[in-house]
Amino acid sequence: AVFALATYHATDETDLLVERLRERGGRLVGVEVGAPLEYDAFEWSRNDILIFGSEGMGLDAAFLSRLDAAVCIPMSAAVESLNVAAAAAIVLAECSRKCRLIAETRQ
Repeated sequence: AVFALATYHATDETDLLVERLRERGGRLVGVEVGAPLEYDAFEWSRNDILIFGSEGMGLDAAFLSRLDAAVCIPMSAAVESLNVAAAAAIVLAECSRKCRLIAETRQ
């Protein structure tokens, strides 16, 4: 599935990354611990662009402020974080499910 998705890796040039992603036309949605909205309550669209930070650092506040939305994956207090692959699998599955439901209701 990773070969069917456009992926980007950024470390220092986040301004350039945001600019390029905005050119693609979708909403920029960050996945971050402590975000105000849970991922399964978000109204996903097929054009949304998901942004994940590293497991240890996440997304910094300045970067998050440039995004259109931020969602979180609710976790037990005993769990500090999920690795990026696990977080991406969880959120992509929900995004896919909701977009499929939307498409089915339009038919």
